[in-house]
Amino acid sequence: MTLNGAPVAELRRRWQGDRQRIEALHRQGTDGLTVAHAIAVAVEGVVLQAYAAAGPPARRLALAAVGGFGRSEMAPHSDVDLLFLFDRERDQSPGLVSAVLHPLWDLHFDVGHSSRTVAQAVALARQDLEVCTSLLDARLLAGDEELFTRFRERLYGRLPRAALSRLQAWRGRRLENRDSVQLLEPHLKDSPGGLRDLQAVGWALQLGSATPEVALLWPRYLDVEDRATLEAAARYLWRVRHELHLLTGRRRDLLEHELKPRVAAGLGYRDEGSELAAEAFMREYYLHARGVWRVAELTLERLSRRARGAHRSLALERGVLAVDGEIVLVDPAAWFSEDPVRLLRLFHLAQ
Repeated sequence: MTLNGAPVAELRRRWQGDRQRIEALHRQGTDGLTVAHAIAVAVEGVVLQAYAAAGPPARRLALAAVGGFGRSEMAPHSDVDLLFLFDRERDQSPGLVSAVLHPLWDLHFDVGHSSRTVAQAVALARQDLEVCTSLLDARLLAGDEELFTRFRERLYGRLPRAALSRLQAWRGRRLENRDSVQLLEPHLKDSPGGLRDLQAVGWALQLGSATPEVALLWPRYLDVEDRATLEAAARYLWRVRHELHLLTGRRRDLLEHELKPRVAAGLGYRDEGSELAAEAFMREYYLHARGVWRVAELTLERLSRRARGAHRSLALERGVLAVDGEIVLVDPAAWFSEDPVRLLRLFHLAQ
């Protein structure tokens, strides 16, 4: 069977093979972030095959992955978010867009898509924060590279000055009345310390510095220990999310009470003595969520201070700085172990 030029049977065989390989990777104990990348690579292969079968575009077009697909972070039942980017409004091609999307729908992908010009995409990003954060993660899949580069330059060059404060307000509204990471039934994405908080750190760095090069920004705002906290949490939280999707056979991110023992078993936890596997699992989950919450709060606070123009630095003694009202230590462990009373002196200085 061929649907709008795309060999659906061939795509289905390819996707079924990819899914089996990815589930085996997860069952082998591979960290969640590696599996999330593998899923995105597999989905990209299917999308590009559907795009190639649709035939060459008549006018300038860039096909981009946005949102989680753009970050190359996907779970087994994540949405596939696509942006069809055109140079001018009259260049838009509904027929080509449909030819790409129909095979994906036939494979039961949950596809989120938009078809916009560069000007329309940038204007909407300036008005709507969720659109903005989705586009910050845009990644070119196929088509006109120059057009996509121009879009990225205009997007980052025209970010609203209030974008960072909007992000903080959005996070505050989302977490309203959920100010503890130790919820009985946490949501893997939206609860405090969940995946949204991890993503918010990246978005805040991009918005605060107006650059897509997030990897270069981490060391400027977070120390080695904080970065390690986020990386370990990302690997763990994504692994939990994969297990929940595979267990339920659909997109499901709420860790409901009755599912915890089954998720724990799938992740390799076992009952030991008086401690149940589900309890050990949730204890580790809360540990990672607490770390993400702390680092997200710290990062947003540092970025907001810089946005207000506070760039004061004072050398207190060798290896100790006060930067924007915050104590920064070159080697914290060694400095305190040499003389533990230094901690009390810092408190006294802060007062």
